[in-house]
Amino acid sequence: MTSVPPRIARALLETPLMSEGHEDFRETWKWRRELRKVFSDLTGWTVQISPGVLRLCGQAPFPDAGRAGSEELDSPRAASMFAWTLWYHESLGRVSELHQFTLEELAGAITQASGTDFLKSTDRQALTRALKALTALGAVQLIDAGDDAWLEGRGPEGQAPLPGTVGGKLFEFTVLAAYLISPAPPDSPTDLQRAYRALLTGPALSRARDPQAYLALDATACRQIESVFGWSTDQQGDYAALLRDAQPRRSAHHVPQGRSAGSAAALLLTEAVRAEQATGRLGRDTQGRVLISGGELYGLMDTVREQYRAHWGQFGLKSTETLLGETLDRWRALGALSDWPGSPDGYALEPHLARVRAAYPDPQPSEKRSRTTATNATPGLFSNDLT
Repeated sequence: MTSVPPRIARALLETPLMSEGHEDFRETWKWRRELRKVFSDLTGWTVQISPGVLRLCGQAPFPDAGRAGSEELDSPRAASMFAWTLWYHESLGRVSELHQFTLEELAGAITQASGTDFLKSTDRQALTRALKALTALGAVQLIDAGDDAWLEGRGPEGQAPLPGTVGGKLFEFTVLAAYLISPAPPDSPTDLQRAYRALLTGPALSRARDPQAYLALDATACRQIESVFGWSTDQQGDYAALLRDAQPRRSAHHVPQGRSAGSAAALLLTEAVRAEQATGRLGRDTQGRVLISGGELYGLMDTVREQYRAHWGQFGLKSTETLLGETLDRWRALGALSDWPGSPDGYALEPHLARVRAAYPDPQPSEKRSRTTATNATPGLFSNDLT
């Protein structure tokens, strides 16, 4: 296989949409043809090469199952606004050469197309989170910060925010936005290519979720991916994981980092499940997955909520049922949750969840700004600082 410095392969993997101005672009561009062959052979992914742009196709900006690719896309509504914003870019391209827009113009166009009126603060927040995610990807840049009147629902002299409220913030689409709209080429990956994809874009390759891919990951295959990316492979019998030296910056399926209250709650519930399993009250199936009923999860979520909701602001006012539903969505997005076969109200949790540990350094309710940290059963898989 063509030789590429591991740090160059990692750079494109972690920033699959890269343009001039990115700190790693110039050096990565020198290896563009070698990178195309390496990723094609290893994973079946395509590397698109355009003037000033490199795109690793096959990694969506957020995963197929949900929103784990960005802390900002932590809800179906935010993910929907992400898609609507790209739709708006596409409409601008057809009718105008202008690519700058205000927050109000964007909201107005989405309202006409979808019926969303943005009078609900949750819809306004979802749109702003989508714009933050697009900004992090480099597809949108902030031109004028303006003010937060629109987001906070403040119109002129206390009037309703819509219609008529000036959005305040001015944005501009970059050349990368069009690449998020164009689909990746269709493909038919081999068992081994699926194994490599799971290792590179997710926390782990689970034997339960893809038995054929797991069987294809033999010692030779492990050495191959280790030589390309410089990361060791850890196989635990029921799953395999790459021991990265740091949390991937933009990996599609990375573990939530605890920067939001929702992801912190999900991490803390994972810790509660681990503690419950240590008592011997939770069983495992033949593929190493932890089996737990919906009622047991509800009880654990209720305990976590009571203990930590003082850290979560308005998020902490949500019901236990709502918090649990959102956490299950996050676990599904990580490929870590399945239905318990034969149980109408049960779940099977993938064993790789046990690699992540979470706690507040100082869980005092009086603390104004809290931090959630996570460590790993095996150091180096994910960042130890998930603040």
